[in-house]
Amino acid sequence: IRKSRYKMKLQISEVTAPGEAVAFHGSIDTTAWQSEPEGEALLEPPRIEGTYLRDGRYVYVDGTLHVYGRYTCTRCLDETQCRRTFPFAEVYAEGDDPEALPYDGSSIDLDALARDILIMAEGDRVLCREDCNGLCPGCGVNLNQESCQCMPEEVPPQWAALRELLTTKQ
Repeated sequence: IRKSRYKMKLQISEVTAPGEAVAFHGSIDTTAWQSEPEGEALLEPPRIEGTYLRDGRYVYVDGTLHVYGRYTCTRCLDETQCRRTFPFAEVYAEGDDPEALPYDGSSIDLDALARDILIMAEGDRVLCREDCNGLCPGCGVNLNQESCQCMPEEVPPQWAALRELLTTKQ
């Protein structure tokens, strides 16, 4: 691995034995995309680790991206801080190959890979805690902080048995 001023790159050209797995680890420099949505949420530089191997035409990169950031809970909409991990497995090849991602033949940019993973993960569900109660669909109160004052809505007769089943489970 070479870490230039702004890029963390796997130096594929330095791997001489085909099939030899090489371990890597390090921190991703997010300076270039700090003002983007995927960079703004981060509270510390992402860490990346894994292995790569060259097998003739292809380079296989397997690893995990570790991030610590500030997110919005998808149930109650409160801000929360948490650690998240994203496993990945990518295949690279020189030139045009529809089965693989392109690389220049000498190195693979891990900063770009990390950014792509974070962009793809933006729609993932993040909870402030596993037992988050979310918001009341009637009045919008945060059910983690206070009880709802909504009146129970009238249940049509055909759904009464289902309502009774849900009430007995709680």
